[in-house]
Amino acid sequence: MEDSNGEDLKETPELPLEIIVYILSFLHASDRKEASLVCRRWYNASQDLRFQKNLIFSFPASASSLVLVRGLARMPRCSLKISQLDGFSISRSLLLEVGLCLGAKVDSLALPGSSITEASLLTLLPCLTSLRRLDVRGLDSLFMSGAFLSREEHRRQ
Repeated sequence: MEDSNGEDLKETPELPLEIIVYILSFLHASDRKEASLVCRRWYNASQDLRFQKNLIFSFPASASSLVLVRGLARMPRCSLKISQLDGFSISRSLLLEVGLCLGAKVDSLALPGSSITEASLLTLLPCLTSLRRLDVRGLDSLFMSGAFLSREEHRRQ
């Protein structure tokens, strides 16, 4: 390549993604956000999993959420907020997928605006082996009968 004066220009080699991630690791989140605007490679580096902490993935129960859950399987840890769960097959499939794909990776689970069955919840909970927080506010239907976790085997589970 030549510049306007006819002198040879040497192209600078691209930094490996790992080096960019290393450089970004010294920055605060706000500065990483600004650095991600430099170019596509810097943006991709800013999305490295080591920078993804305390994220809550919030989504409604739907067929497209099944794909999202499968995609979250690459995350080392995650927190979920799943709304609009009900007793129908798509909700049951979604909870099954969460248990299978993310079981040991879920730190916290919130189920706002849901009306899931006791059986669905009791099927999911044993799969969530790393669960530290369960938000069941708004799941009034589970507690209305007064029989939630009334069986000994459910309490042990």
